[in-house]
Amino acid sequence: MSSHTLEQIRSAHEDIESYERAIVSILSEKPRNVSGLLDSVTVRSADALKLYKDEEGTFKEEIDTMHGRTIFTSFYDQLKAMRDFHRKYTNIQVSHEPVLDHIMNPEIPFSGEERFGKYLDLHAFYTQYLNLPVFQSYRGARRVNKKAAADTTNVVRGRTPEYKQVHADYITYLGRVGDLSKIPPRAKLADARYDAYLSSLVEYLLSFYRRTQPLVDVDDVIRETNAAFAKDWSLRRVRGWQVDEHESNETFCRPCHKQFASPAVFQGHLKGKKHLKAVDSNNGGDDTRREQLARLEAQAKTLVSLLTEVVHATISFLELKQTRTPEELQAEIYEEEEGGLSDVDVDNDHPAGGDDDEQPFYNPLNLPLGWDGKPIPYWLYKLHGLGIEFKCEICGNHSYWGRRDFDRHFQQWRHAFGMRCLGIPNTKHFHDITHMADAIACTNL
Repeated sequence: MSSHTLEQIRSAHEDIESYERAIVSILSEKPRNVSGLLDSVTVRSADALKLYKDEEGTFKEEIDTMHGRTIFTSFYDQLKAMRDFHRKYTNIQVSHEPVLDHIMNPEIPFSGEERFGKYLDLHAFYTQYLNLPVFQSYRGARRVNKKAAADTTNVVRGRTPEYKQVHADYITYLGRVGDLSKIPPRAKLADARYDAYLSSLVEYLLSFYRRTQPLVDVDDVIRETNAAFAKDWSLRRVRGWQVDEHESNETFCRPCHKQFASPAVFQGHLKGKKHLKAVDSNNGGDDTRREQLARLEAQAKTLVSLLTEVVHATISFLELKQTRTPEELQAEIYEEEEGGLSDVDVDNDHPAGGDDDEQPFYNPLNLPLGWDGKPIPYWLYKLHGLGIEFKCEICGNHSYWGRRDFDRHFQQWRHAFGMRCLGIPNTKHFHDITHMADAIACTNL
């Protein structure tokens, strides 16, 4: 009987309350499920708002039938329709709660290299990094002789100096993936494939951050980055995109990267085939494209800064991976797949069996439990400083034990929510700030 507008509105409110109750029950444990529930609340709220607007006037007609002389006639007509419906469909089962299985057990779209969001998977971008000519000098290539390094006429006249290729491994690439300011602007503008590489990189970093931090509003961080970039671009102080002195001359051609002696020669050059070909090859090298590339570089740098801990973890994992045998790697992958189920919010359907599992472990020092459910060694407890308490006022005076958990919490949902309540973007600049007054004071500097 959901054809009535009033019943649809009631059903929407009931679903919203059910989603809110589910959020309360898992808020501190499963942020990924909370994100899915919030999306469902948004969808059902939009449905209810559309019904309240009553653009077709059906809701008003239903309300009119509920008062006046025809109120009882309308009531008995609806009662008769309900009885006829249930008499016709006697075995139908109506669920009084919304189905939450697809929300509570989401499919996590992580690749094998990402290990449930613990590491980055930038191998596809590393392949482009090795093959694109724009990264030739950035990969650590050096000029063949010192004379070429001292010859500045090559830069002015647009002749590319010869380079000797130096290989850069994947770990080196991870260490410099967010810093693209050292690449000459003319090299970026000369290859349209650099645009596609940069756009894909920003899109992947955004996707990875949304998948690993579902409750953090990364779009707000991007807006802050774009606003800061627009200000720096207007003042011509974006790193790596400053205009050289010779480029500001009226007789300098940006697409061809050449300086001409007189305006007459420059005007004649603009009509030549070489200039038109250069304009077509690098899309004109105009200010619009320069600004677009510089903005994407700023976004990539911000996202890499937000994912600093993940980048360092990826580098450490790759360095450790090089020292292990294939058998050890396979055993670790199996352990991560089995133990990582709880990290991705997948419940274990197999109950623990045996009387030994129910016996409590001897833990007089109240040490934290490890992945196997047993207390960790005392030396490991002291090594990581798990007895040191860190409190964060922004998180509601929540306690974090150990420096590692304290550093990690700045990118978790609790701290991000507290920063959002203060109206402050949760960026790298505010890390290690735990007092609300200090965070507000930093924004007023």
